Amino acid sequence: MMQPSTYRADFVQVMRHMTGTVAIVARAQRDDRTGLATIADDALTADPLILLACVNRTACADALIVQAAVFSVNVVTASVAKIVALCSAHHRCGVQMPWKPNKSTRRD
Repeated sequence: MMQPSTYRADFVQVMRHMTGTVAIVARAQRDDRTGLATIADDALTADPLILLACVNRTACADALIVQAAVFSVNVVTASVAKIVALCSAHHRCGVQMPWKPNKSTRRD
């Protein structure tokens, strides 16, 4: 009989290979910016407008997103695979990512 810890490890491994719509959950406070790629997001209701974005508490971006209390969720396509790779890499936690503000960038 498999132990519960084995079930969890198997489940996590399977979840890593599930496909879905990719979104970048990001936040910015002044020059401090971070984000992560996720497929764990969904629209819950239109009235009121509610979007669910699940972020693992062990993700390096979690505390920063919670601290900012404001974040963005952007659904992305395969054309921005480099950005998704940057936001998916565990070894990039705390590393400054390239950032180029545009006209719609909000200022703190």
